[in-house]
Amino acid sequence: MPVTQIAPYTARLLCSLWLLIAVATATQATAGTVRGKLEDGSRYVAERSGGAYNGAIRIEHPNGDITEGTMSNDLWHGIAVTQFAVTGLKVMTVYEHGEVIDSYSELDADMATGDYDAVYRKRGKAPYLGIRFRETEPFGKKRQITIDHVSLHSTAAIAGLRAGDIIEAMDGKKPASLLSMVQRIQKVPYGKNVTLSVVRSGTGTRVDVMPFMVPAKGGKAGLTPTLQQLWQSTAATGSRRKVRQYLENIQDTRFHSEAQALLARLDENEPGAFKAALETATVEGYSRFLYNYGDGTHAAEIRQRLVALREASSEPHTVYQTYRNLCHDCASLFPAEDELLASGPIELRVADILQLQNNVDPELLAMKIEGSGLVYADYDLDQAQLLYSVGIARPVVNAMIKSTQGARKTASATPGFGEIAGSALAEQALSQGLSSDCVKLAAGLKACEHTGTFGAIACKALVRNKFQCPVAVEELMAQ
Repeated sequence: MPVTQIAPYTARLLCSLWLLIAVATATQATAGTVRGKLEDGSRYVAERSGGAYNGAIRIEHPNGDITEGTMSNDLWHGIAVTQFAVTGLKVMTVYEHGEVIDSYSELDADMATGDYDAVYRKRGKAPYLGIRFRETEPFGKKRQITIDHVSLHSTAAIAGLRAGDIIEAMDGKKPASLLSMVQRIQKVPYGKNVTLSVVRSGTGTRVDVMPFMVPAKGGKAGLTPTLQQLWQSTAATGSRRKVRQYLENIQDTRFHSEAQALLARLDENEPGAFKAALETATVEGYSRFLYNYGDGTHAAEIRQRLVALREASSEPHTVYQTYRNLCHDCASLFPAEDELLASGPIELRVADILQLQNNVDPELLAMKIEGSGLVYADYDLDQAQLLYSVGIARPVVNAMIKSTQGARKTASATPGFGEIAGSALAEQALSQGLSSDCVKLAAGLKACEHTGTFGAIACKALVRNKFQCPVAVEELMAQ
């Protein structure tokens, strides 16, 4: 009996509602009855007798949500759209033969194209930052609230907040919990700013942000203050890459002439910036160049030089951290590091170990890991080489692998590196010597082509923003 995964992100968005559903029924527009149930308290699946289903399908969830999309051999493929009964908002999920590439709400789509009036019409005066938070418990540290994702062109993104920022306080008061902080944000009076005290790469800073979409004067379509802020923040970066993305994605043309003029000036400055980067011959110089000219004619050479510096370094993770800090949304040049830092039951464990390793003897650190009772992920010797490649000492790697022994049942139920490495998209990337981001980008852009002209523009902007790739993806898209 085929089992089809239906929109796994629903657990994150409406967890409390899903947990109330034990067994439910749904209907399918073009075939027989689809019976739905919860699996492991986190996924809604559809079971259907008969052969594999291909074609358009409509799932009516028992709580009123509706999912529509296309299946190929009983797997979602392309774009699946879910309309939530509670909020009335739509969430789009991009699939590649059953694997989730990305998901985003219609508010994210409107912001991606700079249509803040549309966001205001749908959200009104209710607070909306465009941030997804999470609570983490790093090794040897207290529980903390971290920004997991910042929506493209949201007020949070315009203010300069980034994924990975640690929230220390809101308006000077340390949040007691993630829930209490979200509740405080929802009570902010319309039009008022909030001040978030954050720690980024060990350095504290304060960011003022307005958690609202401000419409044009009188609430009518026109020049929204938020759009003006977006252009001003884009121009202030001095990044050719950012200005080009603005021209590609923002459908309102009011600032396009200014953007085109700035782009022309930046093009003239690229040879000088390239020469200056070569003269520095440093990770910092190369990273700053790629932040500004990552899509320029000299970018490929700078990337090669940066990779060579990392390969020659005795502390490769330090090179990686410097690159990510200065070019936080640039293409992934070190796929193993990106994959490892995103894996494990408790995220950022590998990064914590790397940082501790700089201050603690590896043998002592290994003993600490073995005595902690923590499971880092379902690591085995097949992944050991990747751990070595990011600079983790052999005794520490052995301790991390040993920590999974006897606890594999627990680890196997949690997405870890083994699951990431075993995905079809990751395997395809590995076979071609690419980051999995490259293949996901290609698959995502291909799926976006089937969402209609305006929808495709927003979809591609969001996918390009999430999955950066240092090489052209046209050949991958053709497969």
